Amino acid sequence: MAEAKQARPEGWMGRNIEDAWDPTVTTLDLRVQEIGDDGCGDEGCASLATVLQSPDCNVHTLQLGDTRLDRFGVTGHGNNIGAKGCYYLSTALQSDRCKVRTLCLQQNNIGAEGCYYLSTALQSDHCNVHTLNLRGNNIGDNGCAHLAKALQNDHCKVHALYLEDNKIGAEVCEHLANVLQSERCKIHTLNLEFNDIGDEGCERIATALQSPHCKVHTLHLRDNEIGNLGLQHLLLARLRRSRSRRVIDRFLAGSLLPTALFRIVL
Repeated sequence: MAEAKQARPEGWMGRNIEDAWDPTVTTLDLRVQEIGDDGCGDEGCASLATVLQSPDCNVHTLQLGDTRLDRFGVTGHGNNIGAKGCYYLSTALQSDRCKVRTLCLQQNNIGAEGCYYLSTALQSDHCNVHTLNLRGNNIGDNGCAHLAKALQNDHCKVHALYLEDNKIGAEVCEHLANVLQSERCKIHTLNLEFNDIGDEGCERIATALQSPHCKVHTLHLRDNEIGNLGLQHLLLARLRRSRSRRVIDRFLAGSLLPTALFRIVL
């Protein structure tokens, strides 16, 4: 008699970690849906990392975030993987057998330490991640700086980065701006909504957008305390480089800017 599979946690998206062993599974969706569901935690990530390094595993999209919504978007605690869970995942991502290309870790409280581990993985020539979603992980300026270091590495393949609601300030935008101007950086989509970069951070980003090496075509900066001065910097970037005409995509919805100026940008 075949051994029964372990019961799947209630509220998960119809899959569990064991499904990663199935070679027909390419999208593994383990997002938390229900209040009271603690998710897989760091121990689950340790098991998952083992599976992802199997030659039989074909998972290329891994969802470990939180699907519960409020008026600002995703909220909650995700799978509670923390920095330790990121350490296990980063080990798998550096394996030449791991096929993960899209990694979604919203609301998992990975912090700056978790970003350090991910940054190490992203700099591996074996890492295939091109889309990284870290919304609501409290990474702060230090975590963002770790990621910036990875983004300018020749082996880093990330081209879409989502860092909404991460307590990112103006200071680290200097690191980001330098990276975006690097020939090695492949970022074309950057989401910094619900942070605190202000006019100062906006000026630094605008400077990067004018570089001939900057590949950004989609930029989200909503709810960043950006005022008229920040708007002026972005408008100048748009005027000075034709490429920049594509980069300002609903970047100031909900900002403090007058409606008339907001319409000019759009």
